Amino acid sequence: MRYFVVSEDGSKYGPADVGLLNEWIGEGRLLPVMILHEEGTNHPVTAASIDGLDFYSLEPKGATAANAMATPGEAVTLAFEPQSHQESETITVLLSWAMVAATLILSVIRATVGVLGVFTAILGLVAGLKAKDKGHEGAAIVIVFNLLALVVWCATRMYFLLG
Repeated sequence: MRYFVVSEDGSKYGPADVGLLNEWIGEGRLLPVMILHEEGTNHPVTAASIDGLDFYSLEPKGATAANAMATPGEAVTLAFEPQSHQESETITVLLSWAMVAATLILSVIRATVGVLGVFTAILGLVAGLKAKDKGHEGAAIVIVFNLLALVVWCATRMYFLLG
């Protein structure tokens, strides 16, 4: 069977048989998590699920002396440099925005479940800080909104306690 490799930008490369795919692994161009499409059916599969691909015993060309002492799996991991973490950073920021919404919703619930708002605010802050550490441009604003949601949550909790 032959496969097309689908890159992060949606470009397709191939078709390639298992031998050529193993060469691409050795060159650092194919990772186990990458999506491939079967030739003919266009059925999507992950590279790790294809029999005959060897991600762990092939050492990528250009491996450094520093990772030459690593186990084969680590050597492959260290030699690959992902093209972009933008998608995972975007998911982290979206998670943080979801926590803003959850905190605000929980802040107006008088029942005990409303106390969970502090946890959603903290989760949102942590997600925002992780995205900021990765350099995502939308992270700073989501951190501010999580802090504001936490302030709103605290104010409504005080209102419910005093009122």
